[in-house]
Amino acid sequence: MELTLTPSDSMLDVRFTLTSGQTFRWERLGEWWYGVVGRNVVKLRQKSSQVIFESHPETVDPGFIRSYFRLADDLPSIMGGIRKDPVISEAVTKFEGLRIMRQDPWECLISFLCATNSNIKVITQMISNLCKKFGERIIFEGREFYEFPGPKALARAAISDLTDCRVGYRAHHLRHTARQVQSGSVDLYAIRNLRYEEGRSELLKKSSSGKVLLGIGPKAADCILLFSMEKLESFPIDVWIKRLLVEKYDHLFDKKFVRRLMSSKSLGLGIYLPTADTMRAYFGSYAGYAQEYLYSYARSRVQSYRNDSPVRVTYSM
Repeated sequence: MELTLTPSDSMLDVRFTLTSGQTFRWERLGEWWYGVVGRNVVKLRQKSSQVIFESHPETVDPGFIRSYFRLADDLPSIMGGIRKDPVISEAVTKFEGLRIMRQDPWECLISFLCATNSNIKVITQMISNLCKKFGERIIFEGREFYEFPGPKALARAAISDLTDCRVGYRAHHLRHTARQVQSGSVDLYAIRNLRYEEGRSELLKKSSSGKVLLGIGPKAADCILLFSMEKLESFPIDVWIKRLLVEKYDHLFDKKFVRRLMSSKSLGLGIYLPTADTMRAYFGSYAGYAQEYLYSYARSRVQSYRNDSPVRVTYSM
């Protein structure tokens, strides 16, 4: 099937979008991208203003592509709103067509739980291992793909089976979080309907026995809110963004706070929250788009310094 992009939604670059650190389940083979979304393997490629796609075992329609890549977002207007300075202007120009994706909250939650203190290559492998171990198999074009495992599968998993997936210390976090979702103690789809601040509080909340969602810190919460819960004002801060803020946006903070930001090895709530609040105030209701462009820009600068050698992308905050 084909989707012809209209002038109003023509700003889409599939490559920039799928490699921007939002999702870890897409791979490129030749000129085609393959990913598993829900119960389907989706195969797609972009040729100028056309997105050519197919899926298995169910057929997805152009409406799926429009929703998944958020083509209803008025990207030209959004870009105009976040062009506040030369840095973001350069990033927007360089990565034109990068869009925030609309992902499933459960898959996004587990993905960014795995993303703590790791890099894209390792995160991708952990998620692949979990899917092979606990997900349903799909055969497409003679290759094996796997659905993302649901809360029930991970809630019932033995810790040894989880650690076999090379998730390390995250095994206990994964099972605990899955049990919270499976039992209904946490309703991810209800959180999606809350305001940003309320949603963040729910993802980070504690009970008398400790954190409700083990392994979910403020950065992971902001990613989940941005990529799966419609909170486009969310501004996740990882080591890439932190370095860029210190280098290019230090004028938005007082000097004492910048020194704290520079010296902190990890961003506790006392530093993370005011930093994120400042950037949301600066970029406005589409701060999440600004974050994604700045994130890709920061990574590209390091890649150019290293002559396009592989780059370790760390999600340690």
